[in-house]
Amino acid sequence: SEELPALARSFFPLSDRREDNFVAGLSMGGYGAFKLALSHPDRYAAAASLSGALDVTGFYKDRNKDLDLIYGSVEQLRDSPNDLFRLASDAAD
Repeated sequence: SEELPALARSFFPLSDRREDNFVAGLSMGGYGAFKLALSHPDRYAAAASLSGALDVTGFYKDRNKDLDLIYGSVEQLRDSPNDLFRLASDAAD
């Protein structure tokens, strides 16, 4: 979120204006793209997710143990900075 944009701007004449910056990702990269854009709405005009898993709390229906290792319990994930729905709500305020 910090190093790559700065590095890209050092190589190319890229704008740092919000309206000129977008982020996108494929699969779990789509989740990352949305998390980045929603965490930094002052930097990105839009985000795109291509086949992304955006409702991570919804995956807990199956109680995937890998998700416990990443996020902790579903209770820890819900309404945390990793919950895209919370980030979207915060960005809308």
